[in-house]
Amino acid sequence: QIQSRANITEKRKAKAQIMSSLTSLLGNTLLRPGGAGTVPTLEALQSKTVGLYFSAHWCPPCRRFTPQLAKKYATLKGAGKEFEIVFVSSDKDEGAFEEYHGEMPWLALPFRSRDRKEELSVRYGVSGIPKLVILDSKGEVITTEGWRAVSNESYINEFPWILSSPGFFDSCLGGDISEVKQWLEKDPNFVNREAPEDWHAQHVMGQGWQLVSNPPRAVNAAGTVYLVANHPAYGLHLAAANGQADVVRILLDAGAELEAEDGDGDTPLAWATYCARR
Repeated sequence: QIQSRANITEKRKAKAQIMSSLTSLLGNTLLRPGGAGTVPTLEALQSKTVGLYFSAHWCPPCRRFTPQLAKKYATLKGAGKEFEIVFVSSDKDEGAFEEYHGEMPWLALPFRSRDRKEELSVRYGVSGIPKLVILDSKGEVITTEGWRAVSNESYINEFPWILSSPGFFDSCLGGDISEVKQWLEKDPNFVNREAPEDWHAQHVMGQGWQLVSNPPRAVNAAGTVYLVANHPAYGLHLAAANGQADVVRILLDAGAELEAEDGDGDTPLAWATYCARR
């Protein structure tokens, strides 16, 4: 009985932490779609994967993406997925916000919560819209590239899209052995996963680089251009290039491709050799 009570207490504490995280991010209430009033944030989002949709009525790319996202949303809900979206508006006035939200089948952050909207934009690095940030049920980031996750042909089967998360690459880069193991336990396919293009430009190349498409490339203020290519087994590349020998061993044991080439034709083995000689 003592153990049972202890377990109940721990579950209540965990639930309270999740509640605190969600309300600190989004406030106590959200707006229902269709002008149907408000709903408590926790009631609407508890135990769900959440998409924060940064968008605006005046933005043409947003207006194109919103109906596509609405179809994906309806399909996910129809498949029984625990998923919800919260519209975070960059509209210029409340009238435009209400008109635009009226086209959406999901929740919204109240327009008057401008300070909270700005905090969310800074927190998730929103420099352009539309932007879809996916959070897990605890409020932790799964991916800031939600558009990529829902655009994938297998988006229903891959839900809640942990394969899109940059967390695995952060762990490989930082040499956090326990976190690397945890990511591989979530899904062994991480071991040969490619990194999102913007993660590569921003985290590996450093601040001051901007990602440009067609073809994918990173450009800094001095005009220097770096071609951004897909990097199979990217976690192994990161670990080898930064001398994280223990992480390299873990990834190789998990089946990482030692001969996988990066955009310059270098392999993890070449990076490891370079680091050993530095």
